[in-house]
Amino acid sequence: MKILLLGELSGVHQELSPALRRLGHEVVVGHSRLANPGFESDIPFYRAPKGASGARVWMRDIVSQLANAPKLTGYDVVQLLTPKFFNWKIHGPMLRYLKRHNRRLVVINTACTSDYHRRVAELAYRPCKECLEFDLKSERCIYDRPDEQRAEHLAFDLADAVVATHYEYHHALADTRFAPKLAGIPLPIDTRRHRPAPMPAGGRVRIWYGETRYGFKGSPFILPALDRIAARYGDEVEIVRTGRLAFDDYLDFLETLHIVIDQASSFGMGMNALYALARGRVTLTGAEPETLAFVGVGASDNPMVNIRPDADQIFAALAELVERKAELPAIGRRSADYVAKYHSADVIARKYERLYEGLLSGRAEGEAA
Repeated sequence: MKILLLGELSGVHQELSPALRRLGHEVVVGHSRLANPGFESDIPFYRAPKGASGARVWMRDIVSQLANAPKLTGYDVVQLLTPKFFNWKIHGPMLRYLKRHNRRLVVINTACTSDYHRRVAELAYRPCKECLEFDLKSERCIYDRPDEQRAEHLAFDLADAVVATHYEYHHALADTRFAPKLAGIPLPIDTRRHRPAPMPAGGRVRIWYGETRYGFKGSPFILPALDRIAARYGDEVEIVRTGRLAFDDYLDFLETLHIVIDQASSFGMGMNALYALARGRVTLTGAEPETLAFVGVGASDNPMVNIRPDADQIFAALAELVERKAELPAIGRRSADYVAKYHSADVIARKYERLYEGLLSGRAEGEAA
């Protein structure tokens, strides 16, 4: 098959594309290098830098997308990572262009949407309150806007299949008209590239938390827990806090750690957690029963430490790991085994392949997943 993967968030298509190529498919990747300069892109669209504004910036964005439009035709499958890849001004026309000039259109639901914002309110906890307060600094979420929902729903309506990568994103659309075309496929990690590495021997337990998206990731709960760990264990631990790192530096940095904290306010794990698990690091993240059932994980196979937006619970989980320092390498080996079994890009690529084949042969949209 000839496949076009459009868009990037945290490395999803970056990890999936090599595995699809190994299956014999012709794969083209198109996204902005500004998303992460270390990620490959065969069609590097211009995207306005964060914080940039003005007519000149947005015109350049639109011109880039229109100029690259001829490169987006003639594929068996075009796959969009999130329903909103294109500039707002040309969102609808470009989606219809993709639909008209390619055989099948797949949209991945792996980020906040209007339906996500609506349905996570039903869950025991969610990142929305802290996201509004600290990240958006607003009393109203952008996903409450009717025009936001119309843009997302247009993409889902045009899609031949919608793929949810997490329990929450599947739950978000399960009560909508898109449910019949909804499939669930977990996040991929290319385990041929990301291999387990030995943990640092001896010395202090190194615990890392990357402070990105302060509210959404749960920093108001994670940071107080880390302060308490540092106060209780002193020289037995080293707390490392950084902002966003260059991708290759980030991968090397993981090998210097024992414990990685991913996020505390979501039911499932992010790509950050999977990179850490693949390297054999003990990882604290969302690992609720609903997420494990979505991925298909048996309880005995789960090495992740589930944390919630509760500083006391996070502190207790970290303290137990520090007390069990000698067991950390064994937990790390289980972490790498978990990723290889449930998130290996080769395993996930076969799930996508079956989905694509089903769409091209006329089977029901979500049947193959």
